[in-house]
Amino acid sequence: MKNKLTLIALLGALGVILGALGAHSLRPLLSDIQFNSYETGIRYLFIHTLAMWVLVILMMNHPNRLFTVAFQCFFIGTLLFSGSILCLTTLHLTGLGFMRVLAGPATPIGGLVLIIGWGSLGIGARKITFIN
Repeated sequence: MKNKLTLIALLGALGVILGALGAHSLRPLLSDIQFNSYETGIRYLFIHTLAMWVLVILMMNHPNRLFTVAFQCFFIGTLLFSGSILCLTTLHLTGLGFMRVLAGPATPIGGLVLIIGWGSLGIGARKITFIN
């Protein structure tokens, strides 16, 4: 669990750093559409970082293979979905236009992996037994 919590902390810090970079440095360099996309990438990064935090708490109290799958899907999906959006919105600034070929398909694949993660979380939650 320590490794998972460390990973979550790093993702959270990355979200703050990239969010601040976008708000303070990139905003004047991006079109409104690009900036909205950038903000979407940051928002999904934070949402899934918090979801991974909740999953760690659930896994400590209710060990379940599906929660582990959800955690892995949230991590991989966030890297693909948010990472590709952040990459695509800043390609013209970095000079890495060739990355569009890789980053473009990563967004929907990442989204699909996130959906699988939420499904795993939902199915895993149905298996929790509560004592009244």
